[in-house]
Order: sequence, then structure tokens, then C-alpha cells
Amino acid sequence: MTDTAQDMMEPAHDQMDREQSIESILAQDAPGKASPEQADALATALEGMSNEQLASLLEQAYKEDPDANSVVIQKATKMLQDRGAGEQAKEALQAARSEDWRQLLGDSIGTKAWDLIAEHTGEDQLLEYGKEALDGALDALVGLVGETGLEGKEQEAVTKLAQELAKEAQAIGEKWLASESGQKIFQGVSRWVDDNPGYILLAAVLGAATAVAMDLDIPMIEQKFKIAEGLTASGGIDPGSLRNIALEAAKLDLEYVSGQFKATAGVAYEDGKTSGEASVRYGDKNTFIETSGQIDPDGKILIGLDAALQKGLLSGNLDVDHNLSDEVTTGTIKVNVGDEQLNANGQVKLNSDGEMVTTIDAQAVNDLMSAKVKGSHNTESQTGTLGAELQYGDEMDMYRGTGEFSMGPDGNQFSSSIGRTQRIGNFTYDRSLLFEDNTTSFEQGLSYNTDPMNFSLRGRDTGMDGSLDSVAAELGLRPTEFAELVLKYGRDQDGVTASGRLDLEGENAKGHFGVEHSNDQTRVNAGGEVNHDNWTASAAVTANLTTSEIEKVSAKLGFRDPEEFRAFSVEFAHKIQGDASTSELNAMFEATLGEFMIRGTMNAAVTNNVGGRELDLSVGALAARPLNDNWALLGGASTRFNSNTGRTSVIPQVGVQYKQIPVTVGYDFENKGVMIGVTIPFGR
Repeated sequence: MTDTAQDMMEPAHDQMDREQSIESILAQDAPGKASPEQADALATALEGMSNEQLASLLEQAYKEDPDANSVVIQKATKMLQDRGAGEQAKEALQAARSEDWRQLLGDSIGTKAWDLIAEHTGEDQLLEYGKEALDGALDALVGLVGETGLEGKEQEAVTKLAQELAKEAQAIGEKWLASESGQKIFQGVSRWVDDNPGYILLAAVLGAATAVAMDLDIPMIEQKFKIAEGLTASGGIDPGSLRNIALEAAKLDLEYVSGQFKATAGVAYEDGKTSGEASVRYGDKNTFIETSGQIDPDGKILIGLDAALQKGLLSGNLDVDHNLSDEVTTGTIKVNVGDEQLNANGQVKLNSDGEMVTTIDAQAVNDLMSAKVKGSHNTESQTGTLGAELQYGDEMDMYRGTGEFSMGPDGNQFSSSIGRTQRIGNFTYDRSLLFEDNTTSFEQGLSYNTDPMNFSLRGRDTGMDGSLDSVAAELGLRPTEFAELVLKYGRDQDGVTASGRLDLEGENAKGHFGVEHSNDQTRVNAGGEVNHDNWTASAAVTANLTTSEIEKVSAKLGFRDPEEFRAFSVEFAHKIQGDASTSELNAMFEATLGEFMIRGTMNAAVTNNVGGRELDLSVGALAARPLNDNWALLGGASTRFNSNTGRTSVIPQVGVQYKQIPVTVGYDFENKGVMIGVTIPFGR
């Protein structure tokens, strides 16, 4: 045989070997699935194939039985991807998957129909749909909970519960979607769509018929087109309902971009009215100029001019709008120059009522000096201010001076101050000369700060007549870590205030005693608290020495087991406010009965005033049944009685506790309303 004849026969032999190899693999019953050894043998056989052979095997395996040949499909696809021929694998699968559609509808229509369906039913798309549906459902849950109408801490707790539940549900859901079980579902859905084109088309026809029968509204149809380099057009049409198709709304937008130049124009039609806008812009995000125009559906025309400049230390921006219909102009101009150490800023703002406000400021800062100047003017109120501030020195010795001049229809005013602050060791001494309200004053203060003692004394001589018109003094002593004494004294035109308080604190007990004088009345207060093992006892009293009345007295006794769900507390308080007095008694217990945690509460308040006596009593019980470490079911009821109304309301409650967030829902039979609330968490 000649070499030429041999060369001609070799491709034929290769073709026969390839077909025999593919046939031998697919002739097996579920190739690669019987055992790990069979899977390894399959992988070895595939490694000896070329990319064309693998693609052919992939296409035939999918056509014959994608479930039985799933291992072949998986290994062949991965091998092509590893060789950089992933697109070849994708094309082979597409050819196989669209075969049923071509057989049903013909080559032209069938292929296009499959392309349209496959774009939205691939495994990756189904995974994203699953995540989007999960996100949407959980966001909707949190949104619904956020509309409960609660206020304050209750709303915060309910929303927090919903957010925590949403986080955990989303994590669990996404983990399942990405798991082997989730992927099998997506693969099954995707293959079923490919293998059942008749059902898909039937569903589409039935869906369209149902939509027409129900006269459903067709959503806005939008599309974006690239006309030429830099020029795009986007448009949308709302055709109305299916049985009464009419143009309800439409829009068309044009956009042209070339380098730093951008032009846009748009027109919209809705409910018989037309609106439009156009703009031209040149520049980047820091330096640009843009002009725009708008016409709203009511025919009002608004034109605008925006500009920004940033070059070195100079920056500025302009934003002006003018309403041609109302002849109203609004806008802002800002100019800034300099850096953090030396800068100047200016702004002019025009409001819709014609008021123009101009502000300027400048500052210079270095290690020892800081100087600031500021001013403003309002054209509407005809007022203006001009001020300056200067500081020189460091934290040990600082000079400062301020001055401000204001003018207006009511006259002109000037105020100023000059002062110095010095620190010498633990002492701080400051003094200031002030001028305001046409009066000169001198103010000085001395303070001493150490760990065991804090002392401050401050006085002010208003009018410079040699007398102190206001004095403030404070002394704080902490001789030991268990005791602290604070004394305060103040005197000004409103009178004298003075107070003293001694706090003592030990390992298991603490107490306080205080005296306070203000508004010509003197009060004393004292209290203490003792903690022993799991018990707590406390008491406090406030007495008015001027009126010889006990204004408040309270006492509390409580027990709480830190390990088990056992606790109780009893608290009593009596308050006097003018002609009214209130006595309150509150009690609570917690106990564990079998698998249930039970909490009972009682709150009673008796108020006496000139109108008579009122009793407000509420009693409740709530039980929790833990389901696992994070969840518990709640159930119980509460009742409330008010002597003034004579009504008794009963409110059954159910709820859940997630981690440390308990939420209950109850129904008030008396007021015919649903109540959502929070309570103290169950458990330890």
C-alpha cells in the first residue's frame, strides 16, 4: 500500500475508533454510576479523547438519556472546561437540548423558541431566581412587621426579631439552594423544560388566554437600543389592558456620549399628558458644566444650570433653577479655596421667596495659632453679622479673643471677649474680659484636679463694680475607693443653690445620703441596697424639710437564680406631688414547672387627688415552652381593671421567643383591638 493510500485511510480509522469508543461507553447501563472503580475507568477513557470526541459524546449522552448518563455528562463537561473548551461543551449541550423543540416546531421556529426559553430556565438562572425569591419574601416579611404601628422599644424589638429570623432563614435557604439537593432540583426543572416543549407552549397559550379573560394590565415594556457609537435610545410603551389595548403611557429617551460630552433628551406620555426633559453636559465628575430643561405634565417649564470646578486648591459649584411659569429662581453658588491649614469659603443662596443669604468664612491654622473670620448677610431680613476668633498658644498657656458685630432693623450690637487659660501642674486658671449687651464683665475660674480631689471655683463680676454677681463652686473628694463626697454651691440672680451627696459602696452593699437646696426649699434623700447570694433588698426616701413632707419612699425585695428559671420581686413606692399622691405595688414571680417556664405579674396603683380615688390593677401570666436552643412558644393572658371606668378587660396572648427576643400578640375583647408587645426574655 502506498503512503498516500495509508494517509487517506487513517482518518477513516479514527472516525471508526471514535464511534466505537462512544458507542461502547453509552452501551453501558448508567455508565460510571455502578462503582468508584467504574467511574475511574470512565475518566481514564475520556482522558484519551479529543475535544471533538468529548463534544460528540456529550451531545449523544444528553440525547439518549440525560439521567442515566449524568456522570458521563458531568465528567465530559468538566474535562472540556479544564481544557479551555467550555464554550464547545456549552454548544454541544445546546444542540442536544434544543432537538425536541426543532422536531416539534421545525428548525427555524423551534431553535428560536428554545433559545428564548433556555435563556431563563438554565440551572444558573434558576439558582438566581431562587435567591431573588428568597430575598423578596424575607424583605416582605420584615416590611410587613415594620408596619405594625408600634412605637418606641416595642417596634424596635419586633423589627429586630423579624430581621434576625430573616437572616437565619436566608442563610438556611441559600445553603439549600446551593446544596446537592437544590442543584438536583434545578437540573430536573431545566431538563424537564428541555424535554417537554409541548407542555411549555401549552402553558404559554393557556396563560395568555387567562390573561385576556381576566383583562390583566400589561406592564411597561422597555428596551434600550445602541444606534451608533456613543448614541443609545431607550423607549417604553404601556399598552394598557389586554382586552382593551390602548396606549396609556409611553416614553422615549436618547443619550449621546462622546468623551466628556454627554447629551440626553426624553419625552414621556401618560394619562393624556406629555412631559419631557433634555440636558447637555461637558466634563468629568469634578469639573463640568451642565444645562437642562424640563416640562412637567401640567405644562410648567423649569430650566437649570449646574457647574462644578476643581483645580488645585480651588473648587466651586453652581446650581441654579428657574421656573418660567412662576418666574421663580432658586440656586446656590459655592466657592472654596485653600487647604486644611489656610482656606476661604463663600456661599450665596437664593430661596424661592426671594431671600438671598450670603456667608463667607476664612481660617488660618498652624501649631500655635488659629484665626477665623466669618460673616453673613440676609437680604430679606436686612440683617448681617461679622465675627472673628483668634487663639494663640498651646494647652499649657492659651490666649483667645473673639468679636462679633451684628446689624439689623432693630439696631446694631457688638460683643467681644479676650481671655487667657493657664495650666500649672494640677491647677488650671482662666480669666476673661467680656463685653455684651453694652455691659462689661470680668470672669475668672480656678480648678484643681487630682485623683482623690477635684475642686473648681468660678465667679463673674457683671458691670465691673467690684462685686461677684454669680458664683459657682464644686468640691469632689474620694478619700477611698469606697466613698465619694460631692459638694456644690451656686449663686446668681435667680437665687442660691447648694447640694451635698455622700456615696458609699462596698462589695455587697451601697448607700447614699444627700441634701439639696433650691427654689427656697430644702430636701434630703437617702437610700441603700444590699446584695447577698441571689437576694437583693433596697430602700430610698426623699423628704422636704421646708414643708415637712415625705415626698417619696420606696422599697424593693427580690430574688433571682442565675442558673435556673426561678425569681420573684416585690416593690412598693409612695409619691406625693402637690395635692396628689400615688401608691404603687408591683410583684413578679418566675418558676419552672416541668418543661414550662411561667412568669406571673401584678401591678396596682392607687391615686388620690382632689377628684377622688382611682385604682388601676393589672394581673397577668405568661408561659414559655422551649422547642430548642433558639425557639420557644409563648402563651398566657392578662386582665386589667380601672375603678373610674368600671371596666375589666381580658387579653389572651400567644407568641414566640427567638433567642432573647420575645414577641406576643394579644386581643383586647373590651376595646376590640389586636395588641403586639414585648416582654422580659424567658430563660437564663
